[in-house]
Amino acid sequence: MKGIKTIIFSIIGLSLMAFSQCSNGQRLEKKAPLEFGEVYFKKRAQAIKDLAPVVTLYIPIEEENKNVELDSVYFKGKSAKLVKSAQNQNLYLGRFTMNSKHTEDIILSSDMNEEHKNKLPQTEPKIPFELKPNECVISFKQAGETRYYKISNIKEKRLDEVPMVPRHKP
Repeated sequence: MKGIKTIIFSIIGLSLMAFSQCSNGQRLEKKAPLEFGEVYFKKRAQAIKDLAPVVTLYIPIEEENKNVELDSVYFKGKSAKLVKSAQNQNLYLGRFTMNSKHTEDIILSSDMNEEHKNKLPQTEPKIPFELKPNECVISFKQAGETRYYKISNIKEKRLDEVPMVPRHKP
């Protein structure tokens, strides 16, 4: 009898925790705060193996709205602040450093003091949204309140190829 009560209380407790976590989720706006152009991203692999690849998300704005201030973006499991492009005031950029495949050496030793020199692995904070690989959520402020809007169908564009020209001609 005690076992059944324990199981029932456990089930009730777990279901209450699940419902409370669902209510903590961020509410997405149904209507876009601004008129967005074609949102896309570009990947840039690093030439040096120790550097992580960078993904830049491009968010063009068709028409500026003084009542809406774009703040940050969630994309590919990461978050980044949005900044205006220096060349185009109607283009916002979000830059994401992806996880590097290169890892540091780990010290394995019979001396615990040597192993204490190992660095702890860096974990990314979990974003509050479930997103597909071609979706992002934009955080913006409107009337002093933080709101969120999801953009889908984000395309990947290739980087413009820069020709490699030698610096000094023989």
